[in-house]
Amino acid sequence: MKKLNLFIFLIFALIFISCNNDEPNETTADNNNDNSLIKDGILIVNEGLFGQGNGEISYYDYASQTVMHQIFYYSNKKLIGDTPYRLAISNDAAVITVNNSNKVYMVNLHNFLLLSEYDIPSPREIFIRDLRHIYISSLSEPYLYVINAIDKNFSKIYCDRPLEQIIEVNSKIYGLAWSSYYSGKANKFVMVIDPAQNLLIDSILVGIEPQTIVNKDNYLWVLTTGGYMHEENAKISKISLNNYQIEHSWTFPNNNDYPSYLIIKNSKMYFLNNNAIQCATIDDQNILTISTLFTVSSGSSLYYLMWDNDANCFWVSDVKDYMHNGSVYKISESGQLLLTVEAELVPGMICPI
Repeated sequence: MKKLNLFIFLIFALIFISCNNDEPNETTADNNNDNSLIKDGILIVNEGLFGQGNGEISYYDYASQTVMHQIFYYSNKKLIGDTPYRLAISNDAAVITVNNSNKVYMVNLHNFLLLSEYDIPSPREIFIRDLRHIYISSLSEPYLYVINAIDKNFSKIYCDRPLEQIIEVNSKIYGLAWSSYYSGKANKFVMVIDPAQNLLIDSILVGIEPQTIVNKDNYLWVLTTGGYMHEENAKISKISLNNYQIEHSWTFPNNNDYPSYLIIKNSKMYFLNNNAIQCATIDDQNILTISTLFTVSSGSSLYYLMWDNDANCFWVSDVKDYMHNGSVYKISESGQLLLTVEAELVPGMICPI
């Protein structure tokens, strides 16, 4: 999460809990088992406030240009739980982590009917290789959980410390040790896991609080925030996949920079920072130059960023003041606002389908 860890979010939610009297948006989904409820659009994971259980999933349909809210509840007549966080798609299934409810749900992508559920401590990020290998990281436990949705069971791999984002490259899994809150161990490593052996095999020292990892051109590019308390400046590190050595790193110029959600497209890098989408380039002398692509007013707070290859655009969520419904913006590569989609409380991850 952007400039936020779990206990800070909890404190924030408790301070403002009595102020949240918003009614849900009027447009809700009632699919009546319609297998074509979800066709072509974006799914929005509305996290809600930590501890209140008021998160949900919204769906914006491209063809009708309408938003349907609370699609998990209206498909299953069941609350999704406290703080849905990530959603990933594999063929006709969607997997959802619900962090504070310790739940992972698998639903039918098209009608959102529940297929299976799993109890996993503080589930966070998702990587799906196939339905027998669904990898789930945990905020509180030093394990990578592996769901086998075909046999409906799961196993776990010891990782020495809790992980956040996970990716798979060349048959190895790389996970970011983002938080030290539960483990007490240094949060400045990329952990290297061999899934064939279900074994942690190596670690790579980077900066404090690694937030995003990207695979490009046989390198791992890791964005580190420098820590919630700005213990050090944020930086981007370029790591060789051949020997796990940092070939070069670029440090952000200001100690108050707190970038997140690194995207690399062509020769440019994009991320959220200072309530804006920013763009960075590296010249022949390895100098990092940062410019602003898109920004919002002081009443907004940009929270999650992703690049949509099919639509050739950015999607970014705006949580506003965390107490009222937020929005999702479609932004062109040049920084032009193309579309605003009304979301619910604390919109986070955006998943095109």
